[in-house]
Amino acid sequence: LKSANRFFEAQGSAQSSAKEEIEKMRQRVAEAQDKLSTMIRTLKETSEKIVIEGIIRESNERIKEAEESSQKVAAAEEPFLKGVEDMQPEESSKLLSELEAAVGFAHTAVGGAKTFLA
Repeated sequence: LKSANRFFEAQGSAQSSAKEEIEKMRQRVAEAQDKLSTMIRTLKETSEKIVIEGIIRESNERIKEAEESSQKVAAAEEPFLKGVEDMQPEESSKLLSELEAAVGFAHTAVGGAKTFLA
């Protein structure tokens, strides 16, 4: 469209009937260029919106995973808050291993969410 517009500008010294036709074509080229610019802008906005929605979706998933893993840590910690005096050593050892695993997973999930959001 830009090339066509330059061509019409170069034909400015043509006869009057040709000048009228060239002017009409120049106007049509300008209208087409405006429409094209609008379409490009709309396409860019739409693609940016899609990217942003993807980032928000993934952020929400990572936050949810971090929250769930933190809740699992709290649940694994509960028996220790009630008291370990009545527990058998094997049971407390098993519960401690479960707590350590939950803490490790939570640490990884929270770290991943934190890194993604940074």
